[in-house]
Amino acid sequence: MSRTRRAGFALASRYAASAVALAVALVTTPILLRELGPTRFGTFRIAQEYLGYLALLEFGLGGALMVGFARTVAVGDRAGTARSNSSRRESMR
Repeated sequence: MSRTRRAGFALASRYAASAVALAVALVTTPILLRELGPTRFGTFRIAQEYLGYLALLEFGLGGALMVGFARTVAVGDRAGTARSNSSRRESMR
């Protein structure tokens, strides 16, 4: 598959994922509002926003650790791979 086709597929996949997320939100929001009530739904939304901001504080640490992990796998350093993998797991706790 050429780079252009892969890029087109990635773009189409992203649009499809966005459409599915939007559809799920449009369907579940009225259900949650009806079941939880306005006060609890507001609390739920605040908790979602808070967790979203916490996710931003990751600062790309997972991606940076993945580069080190890939390097150790590429050179066949099993001990380095184990160290890198344990570092990655510890950072995600």
